[in-house]
Amino acid sequence: NNYFNRVFGNVTRLATFEPAITAVKTNDVATLSAILDQQHDVTALISSLFILDQNGVMIAQSSENDTLAQQVGVSYAEQPYFKKVAQTKQPSASGVFITKRTGVPAINFCAPFLQADQMKAMACSGINLEALITRLKAADLRSDFVNFNAVITDTAGNILYKDGQSTAKTTNIKEERAVAALIAGAETFADEVVGHGTTALRL
Repeated sequence: NNYFNRVFGNVTRLATFEPAITAVKTNDVATLSAILDQQHDVTALISSLFILDQNGVMIAQSSENDTLAQQVGVSYAEQPYFKKVAQTKQPSASGVFITKRTGVPAINFCAPFLQADQMKAMACSGINLEALITRLKAADLRSDFVNFNAVITDTAGNILYKDGQSTAKTTNIKEERAVAALIAGAETFADEVVGHGTTALRL
């Protein structure tokens, strides 16, 4: 949770960063891109960092984006996360979704640039959950476990991602103890028997 809070806080600060606000007002794409390149270093697990205009069109992106190469000019107006932030004028997270271009699970954190209570643009930071899972596997936190299997579900318990592959929403595991606990409102869940353990986290 601390990791996600850190990324969420970073994108929120970006939307209130005076040089970025000025660049949005003047449509200074070069300055916006330079600012995004500086901000991208907050963590290696950020897969994308970009700015959408008030209509949902990408106007700038970090040059280090892993999943959004040459996406400037593409409209994201139909994305639920854009619609939510545009409507509420509050920072928000998208929840886990599968990216159309790469097919990997991700979460987008977005925050609005506001002027006189009107949204002028939106800062978004995407997190590559596949990279996060790779980090967890590499950490080898539980040396007594032979295998490490990762599963990501949506809020209804439908599997989105399992064992390194994105999946169609055809398998539901909402009855599993860990998933059921998170659906019921728990932030974390941990269970262990000899040689086997389950740790779950609400994202």
